[in-house]
Amino acid sequence: MNKALELKGVAARVDCRSYKRQGVDKIPSVHMGVAAMRMEKRGVLTIKGDFNRAVAADNKLLKELNARITRLYNWSGELAAREKTLQGGHKQSVMAQLMDAQMARQKEQASNSNYAKVKRLKENAAVFNFLMAHNIQSVEELFDVISGLNDRYYSI
Repeated sequence: MNKALELKGVAARVDCRSYKRQGVDKIPSVHMGVAAMRMEKRGVLTIKGDFNRAVAADNKLLKELNARITRLYNWSGELAAREKTLQGGHKQSVMAQLMDAQMARQKEQASNSNYAKVKRLKENAAVFNFLMAHNIQSVEELFDVISGLNDRYYSI
């Protein structure tokens, strides 16, 4: 198949290995077949179509979770490294650092509507509850918790 694509001048290639063997973090869908595809096109929902829609939604969620965990992992790693470089200076608590980062982000955002204020307040409460629930007192502890989340994500 790849030879035929190459002869046609198409740059895309087909890899018949499973997602797992390819190292792709995705849940595979099932083959629909001609009959099921025709039914779906006519608006008739099928079991395979329902399954594939659920898999697509799960893959989208996994992608978003991976992106969020990666951003948190990188950010907390930078904070932990910055805190280690402080010599004899006063170390801020993780909560103070998070609030400083949140305040800086709020200054960048132009919207100061009541809706935006309530949304930021809910985000701050969620962060506070997360830190309290996991008994996180320092940036290193936050980094360790996020590393654990990262490991769990990849095991899923």
